[in-house]
Amino acid sequence: TYNMKKLYILSILALLFSITFKSYGQEDSPKLVEQTLKSEKYTIDITRISPMAMPSKTTTSEYQLKFDNNTLTTRLPYIGKIDQMGMGNTGDLSINVENQKIEIQTKYNEKKKRHELRFRAKDENSNTNCDFFIEIFNNGSCLIRLNMVGRNPISYNGEISKIK
Repeated sequence: TYNMKKLYILSILALLFSITFKSYGQEDSPKLVEQTLKSEKYTIDITRISPMAMPSKTTTSEYQLKFDNNTLTTRLPYIGKIDQMGMGNTGDLSINVENQKIEIQTKYNEKKKRHELRFRAKDENSNTNCDFFIEIFNNGSCLIRLNMVGRNPISYNGEISKIK
């Protein structure tokens, strides 16, 4: 019974340690996300592509959105239905934005505990505007929804990280 008591006490200590450690990490996470957004220098690494009415695909961070002082650079794959091709389209269906100045509308949704970013950028491949809506959760995970004229909407999942 001595070993049982010892095991019981160790179990309680381990549980208390894990609860303390977990809550510390969770409290820290929203502050890190907020600091990252305020720095205006961060990337969102894409981990999943979710086309409308099609199966989603996992990706290995080969795609990202790079934000540098309200300048966006990205090349995102597009999978989905296209009703019309943009002017000057080269047949490349990806969304391509290169060092483009953008105006980001940012707000924190207190009820849903997430940052919401909205902005518009011009896709250089199709020469059409893309409306971005990004939700950044307190744990750093992101949901990016993208709407373009003549194309079905598409969503991406990702993770935010600060550019060093």
